[in-house]
Amino acid sequence: MQSDEIRSIRLLGGMSGADFSEDEGCFYGDQLLARRAEISALLAAHARAGADAIYAPTGCANRARLAPFGAQDRVAHYNRELVALAREAADGEALVGGLLAPTGLQLAPEGESRMEQLIELYREQAEALAGAGVDFLAVEGMRHLGEARAALLACKSCCELPVFVTVAVDEEGYTPSGSSALCCLAVLQSMGADVFGLTGPAEELPELLTDLYRYAKIPLLGRPLTLPPEQLAAYAHPLLDAGAELLAGGDTPQHTAALRRAMSAARLTGITRGEKDDEAILAATESEALLISPTIDIPDAIPITADLAEDILREEEARSGALKLRLEDAEDIEIFIENAYMLEDPLCIDATNPGLFDRFALEYHGRALFDHVGELDIDEISGIIDQYGIIVL
Repeated sequence: MQSDEIRSIRLLGGMSGADFSEDEGCFYGDQLLARRAEISALLAAHARAGADAIYAPTGCANRARLAPFGAQDRVAHYNRELVALAREAADGEALVGGLLAPTGLQLAPEGESRMEQLIELYREQAEALAGAGVDFLAVEGMRHLGEARAALLACKSCCELPVFVTVAVDEEGYTPSGSSALCCLAVLQSMGADVFGLTGPAEELPELLTDLYRYAKIPLLGRPLTLPPEQLAAYAHPLLDAGAELLAGGDTPQHTAALRRAMSAARLTGITRGEKDDEAILAATESEALLISPTIDIPDAIPITADLAEDILREEEARSGALKLRLEDAEDIEIFIENAYMLEDPLCIDATNPGLFDRFALEYHGRALFDHVGELDIDEISGIIDQYGIIVL
């Protein structure tokens, strides 16, 4: 699926599968597959209602979500069966996306899960979805930027399918874990997401997308939180006018039909769209995007010590520009994870070897800088720089 095929998708339809749950929090297992006819009919109705693509209801068909029900070893089975169901329902009239949703696990330091664990969980599911023949992968409704990164890394590591990533935001444009929408865009598009989107309150979503449009180098997707069909459709024009190229919303075919009618009737004015800034350099901490200059001041690197919190405060108060940290060993990474939330300035990273640089880049959920000054040879870390969207100055 090429970029022009991505841009041919304007409307996404389908359901998560949650409506079929008999036990709260679980909608997988034989109870779901036993209702094939009902699910197939709903998916087919979305396609007939005008969806250019439908989601296979695979959102929680990952090992973490299935484990409480003793089905952790059936990831491939459930994904394969649900994709086949969606393919049959689409009947060639719509593309089929494989849905990946939050695992319910919490990353360190708030929780006990690590990036490697989440990447492996998502890789297992992404491989199953790719093998089942989906046209694209949809990482949907992420609540933590770190988990969105893990899912994107997993998808990119196992196949060449396009990956759509959406994050859930509140009326102020922040994820539940505290990352701004622009921060998420800066990080995820630099890491290779093919589409970036927001799931949030319908009233605020057009303004939030307008703020992203100026810096977006990939198509934007808007998914308003579910409203009655005609109320939802009233937001189609504002969302498209704000810069969204794709819309999704509502679990029912009636929602899809209402959006399609509204999209067909829309006459875009471009009034709310800002001018594209293709020259902007967006760095990001784990919570905020930061517009930087190619000539930003990069100070000498400071080592990571047990006093890192105090060091960050002192260094950021002492000068404007970036903060440069140097890793000496693996213990430094653990200290950094505990204190990364304190960063307010752009982060420039250095390390004694490519392995540490790679691990550091994995664990930092912002968009970092690299400035050539140090022991690392850029040729040795060019793959890492590309993978994590690191800015080279």
